[in-house]
Amino acid sequence: METSPVGSFRLATSDIVWIVHRTIPFQIPPKQQGNPTFFKGVDQSALTKMGLRAICFGDQPDGSRVMYDFPVKIQRNAES
Repeated sequence: METSPVGSFRLATSDIVWIVHRTIPFQIPPKQQGNPTFFKGVDQSALTKMGLRAICFGDQPDGSRVMYDFPVKIQRNAES
């Protein structure tokens, strides 16, 4: 899997959660529609700043959960 360990912790159920990471080349995904959720104290005006990053969570076919951290590129419609 080409991952490196970050750490681990034990849950109340005695199960262990392992946190690993790997860096993969970034590819611009197809345009997505949706309603973003902003961190507390942040609103849409933050989208005008440089160096934006997003965090997305997902599920893999093997049952593992993933978190993606990637740069954000804002593109506005011509009428916006």
